[in-house]
Amino acid sequence: MTLKIARVDIIPVAFPEPPLRNSWGIHAPYAARTVLRLETDSGLVGYGETYGDREVIVALERLKEKALGEDPFNLERLSLLLGGGGPGAEPGATGSVAAFAAYETACLDIAGKAIGRPLSHLLGGQVRDRVEFSAYIFFHEEHPEYGRCMDIPSLIEQGKRFQREYGFRTFKIKGGVLPPGEEVELIAEFRRAFGRSVQLRLDPNGIWSTGTAMRVAKALEPYDLEYLEDPVSGIEGMAQVARVTATPLATNMCVVEFSHIPPAVKAGAVHVILSDHHFWGGLRASKHLAAICKTFRLGLSMHSNSHLDISMAAMAHLAASEPHYTYACDTHYPWAGASLLKGGKLRFVDGCLEVPSGPGLGIEVDEEKLAELHEAYKEHVRGSRDDARALKERDASWLPLKPRW
Repeated sequence: MTLKIARVDIIPVAFPEPPLRNSWGIHAPYAARTVLRLETDSGLVGYGETYGDREVIVALERLKEKALGEDPFNLERLSLLLGGGGPGAEPGATGSVAAFAAYETACLDIAGKAIGRPLSHLLGGQVRDRVEFSAYIFFHEEHPEYGRCMDIPSLIEQGKRFQREYGFRTFKIKGGVLPPGEEVELIAEFRRAFGRSVQLRLDPNGIWSTGTAMRVAKALEPYDLEYLEDPVSGIEGMAQVARVTATPLATNMCVVEFSHIPPAVKAGAVHVILSDHHFWGGLRASKHLAAICKTFRLGLSMHSNSHLDISMAAMAHLAASEPHYTYACDTHYPWAGASLLKGGKLRFVDGCLEVPSGPGLGIEVDEEKLAELHEAYKEHVRGSRDDARALKERDASWLPLKPRW
């Protein structure tokens, strides 16, 4: 079977999102993503999803003419043509790598549909049919359903709600919002509220100084964090913290390219890498990353940013096909205020997502919903995401200090 890509549609979209806080600022009322729609000469359609930043949209447009006429099965050729990811990817080519990841996902979606098999079968087959995800717990300002959550009791109640509604057994708490001592108390209160039956993670997004991170990491040890994610910025700072604590350190900030792995391993800076097929260069590149992590005895989890259903399905297929994803994966999906799918959002049961079993991604995109979210993008999105600017608009006195403590 020979197929050719006959049409490429690049569709920026926007969807409502709560004002979630992090060390960098606050999420804007609308999150932006870009949907890539490929159609073959035989009428098969495949979808990819990536960031909504202008840099990535420009890269998607730049690659469009190169993709036309190519066979979606011929992924190695496409990777060479489109500047794809993997160990040989050009360092710092964020826009191109993220763009290729969307093209690759859409091509794999087409290929799976062409042969009538799930996308995960094109990545080596499934080692699990349900993928465990973590509850992503945020401080947040006003929320239409949950109100305001800017203190420890409210955040614990949020965790209980997520456990009731989705069955999550792992909680990732987005820190870097309260002073470090208060966030130690937050973890202590979470442990008291949930006991030892759940896994806890804390992610201050590199906002602490090295000295503060070293002190806080020691203070957190009695509460048995599954891992502490990016307490400081940079490989050297992470290595200093790693030397003084028994708590594993994870990252999606200081190791985000294949070229970062050798210095991180040499320094002993991290124990768990959080993959993300959007910026590691695609689903197959993420499999390369898993092999390298196994070689150096590094753990592997999965990072998440604000995303919609296409990315959610791709993440599930990737995790289903890779044995080394032994940690629950992150996802913002419960916070997304819209869905692109006929029938609505994918559902978590007991903290897990059942991998879609249909051909390709196994999801059915609603073109009317896609058009509506594209109109929302045109109405609500101005420029690229900037959490610091969004918080400054709310609080003119707030300063984007780094490190803050």
